[in-house]
Amino acid sequence: MDWEAVGAVGQAISALALVVVIVQVRLSTAETLRSIRQGRIDDERRTLSENARSEWLSGVVIKGMTAWGGQPPSEVMELTRDGGLTHEEAWAFGQWM
Repeated sequence: MDWEAVGAVGQAISALALVVVIVQVRLSTAETLRSIRQGRIDDERRTLSENARSEWLSGVVIKGMTAWGGQPPSEVMELTRDGGLTHEEAWAFGQWM
């Protein structure tokens, strides 16, 4: 076997290895992006859940609406009137939803 043939085989193997590496990098990048998106979704879900369970935050929202002279949204008013919830509970329910 001459050296040109050995060189050609080596180049072919190198090209194949390069293709494999490029595919792996692409798959790794896609997985990293998916993981980042999932992390953001999980963080948002956790934040909304914590906000919904926060009696303090619900109370602050009610006080802020009262200080501005505004009425709570109609959904909150319906829940307090028809659902028997307090304003804080209605706001927490809205955050949970």
